[in-house]
Amino acid sequence: MWFELAVLSMLAYGLLDFLFKVAEENKLDFSNVLLYYYWTAAFVAFTLFVLFPEPILNFPFLAFIAVGQVSLYLMSNVLKLESLRHLKSVVAYPLFALHGVAAAILAFLFLNESLSGLQSLGIAVSVIAILLLVEKHHKFKINRGILLALGAMLFLAASETVVAAVIDNLVILPFIGLSYFFALGPSFMLEKHMHKRGSKKGTPLIGLVMGVTNIVAFYCLLLALQTGPASIIFPVIALALLASIILSMVIYKETLSKKKMLAVGLALLAIILMRI
Repeated sequence: MWFELAVLSMLAYGLLDFLFKVAEENKLDFSNVLLYYYWTAAFVAFTLFVLFPEPILNFPFLAFIAVGQVSLYLMSNVLKLESLRHLKSVVAYPLFALHGVAAAILAFLFLNESLSGLQSLGIAVSVIAILLLVEKHHKFKINRGILLALGAMLFLAASETVVAAVIDNLVILPFIGLSYFFALGPSFMLEKHMHKRGSKKGTPLIGLVMGVTNIVAFYCLLLALQTGPASIIFPVIALALLASIILSMVIYKETLSKKKMLAVGLALLAIILMRI
């Protein structure tokens, strides 16, 4: 069941990525979108916890992990936004998507997880699928933007690994609520500082949909981690970028190049191999 939850989480994160694209296409004010997004996620998580309570044996520990995870996540966002000032998104986003592979390596090194030969092959195929999405502009070379994007990827992988390491000690719904509550202020200020202000029309609706979508994605991810290996789950989650591309193709009638079609095919193959 953990693998099915991981795939469901991946699809939800793919929808979330697509919703960010919708917000960008409509030139919405990202800081306001995030306000509705994070408040919705926190409110839904806390409401569900009230309706379906579980005992919290160590609230300070839960809050500490939430703050630690959010701090790493926000640092990832800082580097991500800064990298996009130096790097085209068609290059940067596939690099961000490698966080799943980095998290798998960290899980292998620090969480004593092991992989079968076919599962390792599946992870390798997922890397190839993601890298096929990198569009080369002139010569692909290491520069400030590339280093910032890789830094963002590593901080996100560290955030994921922290959660995987303590998952058995987390009460999921209040942990999700605390994570978004602590992220709300810093994320709002960060987006307000680094993004140009846009239209506020439609921001409540898309922010609410994002919040609900993220609750589904995050909740399924944490449930999967309770019984499944992080070294497989996170590479599956990283394929959300491909799900977003498929949605863009369907909704915006975008055509897929042969390279992107190959990437989608390899992503499906990777999922099959990692399931074996």
